[in-house]
Amino acid sequence: MVFKIECWHYESRRRNYYSIMGVNNKVYYNAQNTYDKASKLIVYDLKEKKETEHGSNASYTVSPNGKKMLVRMGGKWRGV
Repeated sequence: MVFKIECWHYESRRRNYYSIMGVNNKVYYNAQNTYDKASKLIVYDLKEKKETEHGSNASYTVSPNGKKMLVRMGGKWRGV
């Protein structure tokens, strides 16, 4: 799978991005500021061009068919 990432605006922030995955017109990723040890789970909606944070120190995995997601936050797993 290939993703083309375009920048619509530039903000002066430095982040490390990892665990990037696209599912149903949304891009899920973890981001960590260079000055902060906590990472954040972020969802970027490609249609609305909007970024939403979904918690700190979270990890996730997506089912092979892309229809379900398993998210771990605070040591607990939940299905999405």
